[in-house]
Amino acid sequence: MKTLAIISAIIVLFSMASCKHELAIDNPPEFPWQSVNEFEMAVNTLYNYAFYSDWGGAYYMTANVITEAMSDILYMIPETSENWPQQEVYYRQTNVRIGQSEACYTAAYKAINNINQALDFVVNKQNYLNKDGVHPFDKLNTYDQLNLNRQMGELHFMRAFSYYNISLLYSHPGTEAFNTNVLPLRNRWTFEAKDLKSPEFVSGKRIYEEVIISDLIQAIELLPLNFAGQHESYQW
Repeated sequence: MKTLAIISAIIVLFSMASCKHELAIDNPPEFPWQSVNEFEMAVNTLYNYAFYSDWGGAYYMTANVITEAMSDILYMIPETSENWPQQEVYYRQTNVRIGQSEACYTAAYKAINNINQALDFVVNKQNYLNKDGVHPFDKLNTYDQLNLNRQMGELHFMRAFSYYNISLLYSHPGTEAFNTNVLPLRNRWTFEAKDLKSPEFVSGKRIYEEVIISDLIQAIELLPLNFAGQHESYQW
């Protein structure tokens, strides 16, 4: 017990002594994406959410299963039974919550939120300055600028792509839902908790007119028509 008391007293003394000095952080936290090369991860994340999550991502789940089941080319055989919400999908009951469409909803909005932050990182540089007041993309060489333009084009395209798939699920064109405020509008990044928790709900029509068309126009302006030193995938 005497030995334990001595050890405890030593620990307390060291703790009191350390309180007199500020702790120095060898590796302080950094803002994301310190280079255009690292910014490639912002683009890769979107494809992961769109094509590799759950049943195969928001795109495959939406395009190959649900939207085909909602189309006029599919005929549902009477009195069949499946462990799948075929009635809700076939009759386009988009106001009914089903696990398959919710998985697509979650994946698409995760992609959209990541896109919004990545776009904000480039557009609103003043929010992402380092301790010296410098943004990682302040001075880029020609090669990095070409790649940044291409990355921004992909971000805009994938936001339009994600919203398009969500609109097909929950705001089916040609139905009453297309003009009903059922989709959260998230077309910009925010640090405000109230905005994150309480987004504005809008119609698929408004999403199409204000987000999808705008993003596709910007994607056309930014994406390269041919390979000129961009990412190696553009050589094919």
